[in-house]
Amino acid sequence: MGDIGIIEIDASWEGQATVDDLSDDPAIKLPYYLENFVWIIRNTLKDSSFQHIFEGDPVFSSTVQTFEQLDTSLQRLYVRLFLRKHAWIRRERMRYETEFGGTEALNGLLKSLVEAGFLERNLPRTSLDQLLGMLSLAQLKDLSKSFKVGTSVSSREEIVKLLMKKVKEQRTPFGVPLREIIHRKAAEMLTNIHRVEPKRRQVFLHFLSLFQATAGFSTIIGQNPIFGLLQLHIDNLTFPTFKVHFDDKLFPSLDAFLAFEAAREALDEAFTSFERSRYEKGKVLYYKTLPVWEKLVDDEKLTKEMSALPPYKRRFSAGYHYTKVLEIGLECLERLGDKSDALNGYMQLLDQEVYVPHHRGKWYNRVTILLLRLDKRPDASAKMLLKGIRDPCLRPYQRLELCDRLRRSVKQLSAATRKEVDKCKEATMSVKRGATVQICGRLCPTEKMGKGKTTFLSHEVDVLAASVEELALENYRKHDFPEGVHDEGTLFRCLYGIFFWDVIYCESVPNVFRSNFQAAPLDLACSSFFNSREAVIKSRLKEISELTIEKLANLAKETWEAHTNKYTVLINWDRFKSVEHLVGFVQCFSPKQLEKLMERYATDYGSVRSGFPDLTVWNPQSRKIKVIEVKGPNDQLSHKQRIWIDFLMDLGIDVEVCHVVATGSKKLKRSLSTNSYDQ
Repeated sequence: MGDIGIIEIDASWEGQATVDDLSDDPAIKLPYYLENFVWIIRNTLKDSSFQHIFEGDPVFSSTVQTFEQLDTSLQRLYVRLFLRKHAWIRRERMRYETEFGGTEALNGLLKSLVEAGFLERNLPRTSLDQLLGMLSLAQLKDLSKSFKVGTSVSSREEIVKLLMKKVKEQRTPFGVPLREIIHRKAAEMLTNIHRVEPKRRQVFLHFLSLFQATAGFSTIIGQNPIFGLLQLHIDNLTFPTFKVHFDDKLFPSLDAFLAFEAAREALDEAFTSFERSRYEKGKVLYYKTLPVWEKLVDDEKLTKEMSALPPYKRRFSAGYHYTKVLEIGLECLERLGDKSDALNGYMQLLDQEVYVPHHRGKWYNRVTILLLRLDKRPDASAKMLLKGIRDPCLRPYQRLELCDRLRRSVKQLSAATRKEVDKCKEATMSVKRGATVQICGRLCPTEKMGKGKTTFLSHEVDVLAASVEELALENYRKHDFPEGVHDEGTLFRCLYGIFFWDVIYCESVPNVFRSNFQAAPLDLACSSFFNSREAVIKSRLKEISELTIEKLANLAKETWEAHTNKYTVLINWDRFKSVEHLVGFVQCFSPKQLEKLMERYATDYGSVRSGFPDLTVWNPQSRKIKVIEVKGPNDQLSHKQRIWIDFLMDLGIDVEVCHVVATGSKKLKRSLSTNSYDQ
C-alpha cells in the first residue's frame, strides 16, 4: 500500500495484520484515518484475549464484514463522519466536495451509506431546544425574524434563549401552541441532515476501546488511537522491545466489558460536568450511579474475585470507574452544600477496600473535615483520623496529611480521646524540612497579587517576564550551578527508566504486556510491580550499589545509545541535550544515592511519581547537585513535596525551599520559620 504505512512491523508481531494487508491493490494509497481505523479493527479482532467477547455478540463480526464490503470511497466518508462529534450534521457543514469528487458525488455517497445502514437521515422527534441547537446562525436569525424575536441579537445562545422564552409566554390566536409552530418550521429547515447510525457506531467504539485498553489509556495511542498512530509515524517513534505474553482474559465476559464501557462513559460525563462547574449535573449523575455501584459492592462473589486480582486489573472493571464517578459526585455535593449526603457517601467509599484504594487517604480527609463542619464532633473526627492513619492502604503523603490534621485538633479533644491519640505511634509521623532561602524579584507592571501565576521581571536581558521557577533558575546559575531545569522530577524518573530498562520491560511477568503499543507494563504504578519482580529488582539494586559511579555512568550511556527515542512513559529523551549531558548528571550522585532513588521508584512508583521539587540544578565539573522547591507569594509545601524533601535529605542530597518574594511587598515578607513538628 505504498508509503502510507503506520509503523514498521517486525517479526515479533506474529499473527497481527500488517499495513500492507489493508488493500488488495498496492497502487491505492488510503488516507491515514481509514488505514489506521481498519488496521485497529483487524488487529483487535485477531487478539485471542478478546475472542470470547466477539463470539458473545455476532454483531461485532457482522458489522465489520458489512463495512469491508463497502466501496473504499464509502469507507473513507464513513470514517470521516465517525471521527466527528456524534450529532446530527447539516449537509452544508460536510465540506468534503473536493475530496470526494464534487457535490453530486458526495450526495450519492451519503445516500449509499444511509441505504447500507451506516448513516441516519430522518430526524426523529426531538425537543425544541435541541432542534434549535442544530440550526445555523443564519437559520436562527431567519426563524427569529419570522416570529419578531431578537432581530438585533447576533448571538446563537441569545436567539435560542429569546425563542424559548417566547413559546412559554404566548399562544397563537387559534389556540395552537406556538412551540409546535416554531418546532415545525425549525424541522423544515433541517431536511438534509445526517448522523452516524448509533448502534454500528457503538460497535466500532468498542473496538477502539479494546485497543486502547491494552495500549494504556494515558499513552499517545490510548488517548486517541487513530491520530496517535499517525503521530508515531510522523515522529518516527518506536516502542520498547518486549514479548506480548498473557494467559488470561482482560475482561471475563461480554457483559463485564459492556459494563466497563458504560462506567467509563459515565466517568467521562462526570469529569466533564465537574470541570465545567456543572455541579447539579454531577449530583444527578451521582445519585444515578450510586445504586449501580452498591449492587456491585454488595455482590460477595464479585467482590471476592476482584480482591484476588492485582490492583492494575481492577482498573478494567465497572466498579473501579463507578467508584471514581461517585468520588467526583461527592465533590459536587460539597460544592452545592449537601454536606450530610457527602459525609455518608465518603463513609460508603471507605467501607470497601477493593476499588480505588489509593484514594482512601483523600476520603478519610474529607470525612474528618465534614464531621467537624457538619456536626462539630472533634472526637469523632479524631477517631476517624486515627483509623485512617493505621489504614495499610494509605500512602506516606496521605498518612502525613492525616497526622498533621490530628495534631492541629488535639486541643479540642476530650481527655480520653487525647490519651488514645498519645498511644498511637503511627500518629507521630513527621518529616524534616530543607533549608529555606529567599530571593527577591520585581513583579511585572501589570501583575496583580492574588490568585493565579505570579510573574516577575527577569534579570536576564533576553527575557521580559519570568515565573518564580525561572527567576530561581537564574539565581542558581549565578551561584555555581550552570546546569538546571524546571522539571519536577523528570530527570530522576529518566534515571529510573535508564537503569531499570531491562527490568521494566522484562518478559518473565505474564499479563502485563498485552499489546506491542504499550509504553510501560500495565502494573508499573501498582504495588504488584515490585512483588512480581522482587528478585530481579533486588539484584539490580545490589549491582548499582557495588559499581563505581564511572561504571554506572557508562551503563547509563549504553542504555541511552541502545534505546534513545523509544516511546516510554518514564523517559523524556529531550531533557538531556546529549549522552554526555546525561553522563555529567549521573556523575553528580554516589552509587548509594542512586540505589536508594531507584529502590524508591521500583517499590512505589504510583505514589512517588509526583510531588518532586520543582528544580534540579547541577555542576558536572564539581559534581554538585541541588534540588529546589520554589514557592511564590502565598504558596505552601504540599504533603507530597514534604515527603520527597525528607527522603532526599536522608540521602544526603542538598535540598532547599526557595521563597520568591516581591520587592517592597510588606505582606509577603512574613516569617519562614518551620513548624515545630517538622523539625
